[in-house]
Amino acid sequence: MHELVVSHMIHGPCGSLNSDCPCKNNEQNKCRFRYPRQFNEKTLQGKDSYPVYRRRDNGIEVDIRGNKMDNRWVVPYNPKLLMMFNFHVNVEVCSSITSVKYVFKYIYKGHDKQVINIDPDGQPIYINEIKRYQDARYVSPPEAIWMIFSFPLSQIYPCVMALQVHLPNQQMVRFKASLFQFPNALRRLLATILSFCEPGDVRRLWHDYYNGISEDYRRQYGSVERVQNMVLTEIMVFLQSMGDRIDDFDLPKINQNVDLEFGVFCEVQEECSIVLEPEHLQARDSLNPEQKFVYDEIMRHVHNDIPGVFFIDGPGGTEKTFLYKALVANIRSCGHIALVISSSGVAANNMLGGRTAHSRFTIPINLENNSVCKISRQSGTAQLL
Repeated sequence: MHELVVSHMIHGPCGSLNSDCPCKNNEQNKCRFRYPRQFNEKTLQGKDSYPVYRRRDNGIEVDIRGNKMDNRWVVPYNPKLLMMFNFHVNVEVCSSITSVKYVFKYIYKGHDKQVINIDPDGQPIYINEIKRYQDARYVSPPEAIWMIFSFPLSQIYPCVMALQVHLPNQQMVRFKASLFQFPNALRRLLATILSFCEPGDVRRLWHDYYNGISEDYRRQYGSVERVQNMVLTEIMVFLQSMGDRIDDFDLPKINQNVDLEFGVFCEVQEECSIVLEPEHLQARDSLNPEQKFVYDEIMRHVHNDIPGVFFIDGPGGTEKTFLYKALVANIRSCGHIALVISSSGVAANNMLGGRTAHSRFTIPINLENNSVCKISRQSGTAQLL
């Protein structure tokens, strides 16, 4: 047994004894398996449900590749398995509840396969789900033999199926959104359905739920035309934020893109109604010297109405977004409109009122030689820009 342990169950050497050992953690320059372990007089329960086994300081040392190794370098093992297989067998008790999940993961682990098709642009794409299933399905030899012999593929013990029990007055009840949602939420929901669900009869959807989505405007305004125009304008704004255009759907046309009460475009109203965060306004007091220099220079151009282009560059973690928030908040606090535009949706979400370039400038997703931004001179977007 001693010879087997010395031959198969000694870790390393690693750490200071062998800097080229693959188990070394490059960041901490230590063994990632925590060798050498400490001597212990008795077995204890350690962190993460792994035990700290007893390691006697018996003074016995062996020579492994020119290094003296003692009991601290021995990998936990099972004597019977070590005698039976005569190779490295690491055996440790893991009492965590997650160990059950680990076992099931290996038993039911399937194969990895992915089907990829390259289709030409402009051609309709037909998805054959049956063929995809047949191409991606893989039956291993053990699974094939099991199925040939008609062995059961699954078993439930005990053979009980849990059924829903309807207690008195506790039945499952579904409510229409129009019964409890506010009109603004219903208008956003309608825009989401149009953008992502591809309904077949959009005009019928509009007529069925028009009373719910226009309830607040009908209380404020007496003009039917104004109410419909306000509802369509807000739905248009929601669709634009999702990358769609209201003209692509079978909805009534907006008679004017101008708010009838205030005489300003809804896009301008949306930018002017952004609520400023107090911490963004106060961020200018926490800028470092370099950020303060950039902030003062840009604000000088803003206050004196001097055109200018500025490029702010820096590696990640240098608080560029912090500077942007301070600039945008203080520009807006002066009554100016500050448009926050980025190339990605993730970056746009980091700023109040942020929009992607494709959304703000209506840039087509698929660009061609004759692609243009569809912004009419009379539109609210043109007035905002």
